[in-house]
This record gives sequence, structure tokens and C-alpha cells, in this order.
Amino acid sequence: MYCKECKVTVNCKTDVCPLCHGKLEGNPETEAMAFPKAKIRRFQPDWFGKIYFLIAAIITIVCLAVNLARNEKFLWSIIVFVSLIYGWYCIRFTIIAQGHFTARIFGQTIALTLLFIAVRLTAGGNHFIFITWLPVVYFCSEVLLCAYIAINRRQARLVMMSLAVVAVLGVIPVCAAFILDLSVKWPSIAVSAFSGAVFLTTLIIGRKHILGELKRYFHL
Repeated sequence: MYCKECKVTVNCKTDVCPLCHGKLEGNPETEAMAFPKAKIRRFQPDWFGKIYFLIAAIITIVCLAVNLARNEKFLWSIIVFVSLIYGWYCIRFTIIAQGHFTARIFGQTIALTLLFIAVRLTAGGNHFIFITWLPVVYFCSEVLLCAYIAINRRQARLVMMSLAVVAVLGVIPVCAAFILDLSVKWPSIAVSAFSGAVFLTTLIIGRKHILGELKRYFHL
């Protein structure tokens, strides 16, 4: 605090000058040096998201109009719309985002699975993506996570849980193969068997860490 009458600085906790008993005021120079003005960060709008969704909306509307104008039973415009959503997710949360490697792999696996399901529900009898691409996605995801563990052994325990979850989801290809009665089932069976082997190996090696993560997640 500062006294204008006595021109002295008082460091004790009081509002009155001990010399003239006048009211103390703050020293602007001292306060400015001790507490510099903080820079306020203004909100930066997500221009990429706005531009992307504007372009995606235009493309979707044009495709839907063409689809309906031609009176086609196959609504391929829905596939275009879902693909554009996946494109935004891929760019925003995989390429631009600085997230963890395992989170990117897990997110891509789930996003591609949902994309394939949407294509199947729209296209009807198109089973090609479930015969080839769905098994390939899960196989590549598990191989990448295993390679990450092998390269980064110090962080292996942090990836065990993600690898175990992806391995459990590896039953999706074989389930789709029998539910949809695919003409070629061996790729899905092979990938699901590989997923089972990965899950058992992960459970044996990192069972303590996995159990610890489950207890922490479910508050047990």
C-alpha cells in the first residue's frame, strides 16, 4: 500500500498510514510490476469445421436431389453423407488432433465399423466390405497396437487395455459373416481367431494392469 501524503510504501496489512493516519492507496507502479496484465485469449472459431460442414451439406443436398430425381431405389446419397461424416472425423480427430496413438487406432476401428454397417444397411446385398475390408480393419488395428507395444515397451502397460478391447471387438467380423451368411467366411474366421489369440496373450501378460484398469473404471 502507498501513502500519497507521506510518499512512503507501507508493507503491513493496514488501510491507514502509521505516520499521518491517512487512507492508504495501492501503488500503481508496484501493482503493475507484481501483477502484469493477463492476456485474454479470445475464442477462436473452428473455421475448418464450419467450412467442411458447409461443403458437406451442399454435396449431400445435391446428391440427395439427384438420387430422388432419378427415382432410384438405392439411396446412395446416404452413403455419401455417412462418408462425409467419417471424413470429418478422420481429419479432425486422427490427422489434426494430437491425441494418443492408441485412441486414434481405436477410434478409427469403431468409425470404420459404423461406416461399413451404414453402407450395408443402405446398399442391401453388398457384402464385399464385410468379406474383405471389415476383417482387414481389425487385423491392421491389432497388428499396429502390437507393434506399438513392441517398440514402446516402457508404455506397454498403458496400451494393454486398448489392445484387449480391440481384440474383444474382433468377434464382429465372424459374427457378421454368419449373420449375413457371407459367401466367403474364412477371412472373418481367421481374423477373429487371431483376435482371440491376441486377447488371451494380452490377458496373460498384462492381467494385473487390465484388472486394475477395470476396477478403477467401475469403482470396485
